[in-house]
Amino acid sequence: MKGTWSWFLAILALCSLGHASPRTAPDEFLLTVTLPSSDRPVEVSTRIPLGKAFETSEMRGRRKITLKGTLTALKQNRYHLQLTIIDWVSEKENSTLSVDPDLVLGEPWNVGVVSSIIYHYMVLVTRVSD
Repeated sequence: MKGTWSWFLAILALCSLGHASPRTAPDEFLLTVTLPSSDRPVEVSTRIPLGKAFETSEMRGRRKITLKGTLTALKQNRYHLQLTIIDWVSEKENSTLSVDPDLVLGEPWNVGVVSSIIYHYMVLVTRVSD
């Protein structure tokens, strides 16, 4: 009888693992940033951890695009993102943009910077689905 209860409890425990709350925050998110370009926008995506600083760089032709910042835990249904975007081509041709949006997962956040013409940056954070 003891063995039967042990098996029953083990199966019950395994079944309950598969029913985790959908509110449980994952450890990683996918950050997608769309940057303006003279011909077509450039999109950079990277996995970022929750609550830890991140930094990533990608080369796109002559452009080196660096994203760095921190995504903080959910508060009032939003995630706060401290983000710095560095777009580097040369000493004379580069830009840095720092933003601090409060984001809703899956909803794009846009910002425009005026510098003789308007440049639109788009920031999107989604859950990592494995």
